[in-house]
Amino acid sequence: MDWKAVYGNFSDLPKSEQHSLFQAIKDTLFPEPKEDIANMVGEIREVRFSNGLACVHCGSVNNKRNGKYRSRQRYICKGCGKSFNDMTESPISGTHYPHKWLKYFQMMVDGVTLPKIAEELERCFEKEVVLCTDSATNYKAFAKQKGIPHEMINASKGIHVKKGVFHIKHVNSYHQRLKKWMERFNGVATKYMDNYLSWFRFLELHKQLNKNLRKRNMVLESCKKANFMTVGMFKTG
Repeated sequence: MDWKAVYGNFSDLPKSEQHSLFQAIKDTLFPEPKEDIANMVGEIREVRFSNGLACVHCGSVNNKRNGKYRSRQRYICKGCGKSFNDMTESPISGTHYPHKWLKYFQMMVDGVTLPKIAEELERCFEKEVVLCTDSATNYKAFAKQKGIPHEMINASKGIHVKKGVFHIKHVNSYHQRLKKWMERFNGVATKYMDNYLSWFRFLELHKQLNKNLRKRNMVLESCKKANFMTVGMFKTG
């Protein structure tokens, strides 16, 4: 098939499809250089530690360099003994797709609506996301509906890790900690569940800090403008 045959059908497409085809050809022939948020590490460091390099775990300023990992500078805290880097405990810590964060931020700057952003990012990740769950059947139906690759971990059959990569140990551990913490309340009304989950999440993120620092941070965090997804949003999504 030559280009003339393809172009002959171009005018038959709806206007929106013509634009989509044009954009696809443009992206293929003239791809934009891939931006990587890792290139902004220096700027991120300046913003995060503008008042001096402080341990992200305990707040101590008594730190020293501790080599590099994947070309990223690491530090070790002489106070708590934990290590960290410029991205640790940040929203993009541990991300496998740093360049896609910049795409997300760019769309926000351009005023793209959240549903459109979600649609675009889903296209970006559709070949890279794998849903890893236990053997509950509702997960299988969800993965099939969304077209997501699904790895099922059947612990009842002694399977805890598949393909040497997929497991649910972290989420199970988090769930156990949440259940143990919730026991003290003897039941929580569904309408208040979001508040309790936010409370527990705060404690998890700040569990390395002493009580005075946690109290201070809780006051500051509570004064921030909230911007989060509720349980109700997940149910209706």
